Amino acid sequence: MNRITKINRIAIFAAIVSLGGLTVVYSQISSIAANAQRRILQENENHSKYRDAVQLLYRNASTLEAKNFDAYMDTISKDCVTHDLTASITKNILEMDLDLKVDIVSFDILPGGTDKMVKIDCVTSSKKVGGEARFADNKLRAIHTLVKTDNKWQILGTKILKVDMIYDD
Repeated sequence: MNRITKINRIAIFAAIVSLGGLTVVYSQISSIAANAQRRILQENENHSKYRDAVQLLYRNASTLEAKNFDAYMDTISKDCVTHDLTASITKNILEMDLDLKVDIVSFDILPGGTDKMVKIDCVTSSKKVGGEARFADNKLRAIHTLVKTDNKWQILGTKILKVDMIYDD
């Protein structure tokens, strides 16, 4: 059941409650449902507006899995203050005997984006699936700042909020 359907069920429940004489409750619940529906429609509009930016994050993850250094660095803006450091670290990781599975667990497009810049709160899971190199499986939450240059989204910067190690039993 999608979120809009859930909101409609709340509104129907509110209508039933109002038949019992609780019209104030109906009004409040109906208002909450309408606000939630507006918020969901805005989120959907943001997801549509920034679809290519979100796809860039998925491409960034898949290029790590594929060990494709050039494609990975193509997702990073040359204006990124850590561009050279990112290139060096990434090259070292990709040269290791290590196979990773990198998944986007969730993402949230933050308010305030423009046609040229957007911030996305993203949770990424990285797990070792092969190779001899040591690696700590982890789940990372970060805010990525993406910029659009020459009609192409790229990561300008990343602020890491939290890293959780994943331990399988």
